[in-house]
Amino acid sequence: MENLQKLVRKNVWNLPEPDYSRWNNNGEMMLLDANENPFNTPFNRMTNPTMPRIREALAAMTGVKSDCIYLSSGIDALFDTLLQTFCDPQHDNIVSISPTRRIYKQRAKVYDIQVIDVPLTPSDYTCKAETLVKACNKDTKMVVLCSPNDPTGNHLPIDELMKTLGSLNIIVVVDQSFLGFDDAESVRTLIATYPNLVVIDAILALWAYAMPPMTMLYAQPDIVKVLRKVAPQNGFGERVEDEIIHILNDPFTCDNWITRIKTERNNMIAALRTLSLPLKVLPSATNFLLIQVENATAVYDYLIENGIRVANVSDLKGCENCLRITIGAKSENAKLIGALRTL
Repeated sequence: MENLQKLVRKNVWNLPEPDYSRWNNNGEMMLLDANENPFNTPFNRMTNPTMPRIREALAAMTGVKSDCIYLSSGIDALFDTLLQTFCDPQHDNIVSISPTRRIYKQRAKVYDIQVIDVPLTPSDYTCKAETLVKACNKDTKMVVLCSPNDPTGNHLPIDELMKTLGSLNIIVVVDQSFLGFDDAESVRTLIATYPNLVVIDAILALWAYAMPPMTMLYAQPDIVKVLRKVAPQNGFGERVEDEIIHILNDPFTCDNWITRIKTERNNMIAALRTLSLPLKVLPSATNFLLIQVENATAVYDYLIENGIRVANVSDLKGCENCLRITIGAKSENAKLIGALRTL
């Protein structure tokens, strides 16, 4: 990316590159450099923080080169690294859509970074590239989009996304953590065309793995390289890496889970529409549904009393009186519908 140095915080740009040479010895070198305990192998040794084995597995699966992949232990840590890399506190800002994931604004507040909200169109929860571009100013370092969006469950139009990427010389983050529950393709293939594109993906929703909830970032190598200057210098550990690689190499199990979730999603939509409770069910491309009711807080409290927790997103502008319901197992979904029938 030609103007990357202008976007990166000066103090971050001047940081030395991390030294990963201790992990390039094929196990032949005696390691007495990191104050590790010599006992309890293999748990005693720190693993390569770049996690090359996982990146190679992802590269084989996605077709994205491994040097374009950055790994983190969850969206919070990953978004923190992006903010720490590009945004100066009390000066820079990010532009994001509204409603969307709470985590963007929460983490920006931690670092005293302003968030400029761009309201989505109420009728279809989309927005135009022109609106996003106009919201940016000289202090905007990132545009952050979620597609499929949480909590609305819909995709942002790909043509508007490409217009946004082509119109801006700042980082455009597309969070696709909830992709995979319909036929839409990932935009990670566009990183070769748009050097300012950063794509986020996650293992939690699709691959049913939360220990840790690994989050993947796809971007051009120069962006990945500078993120590593800021990122915590620790890996997941050998045993966890083994488990993640095993999961990634078993797509048939994942495909089966996805099929079952999609079936349950369709069944849930149909069941919700048969209830006497006045509600609106929005279409979803994800593993959750957004419903609008007359009094979301009352319904939420009632479900809690019945041992069922959903997400009350009524405080988000554009989601007034809305609940977000994760698609659970068949028995869980049946219990939810049963509880709502007796409300």
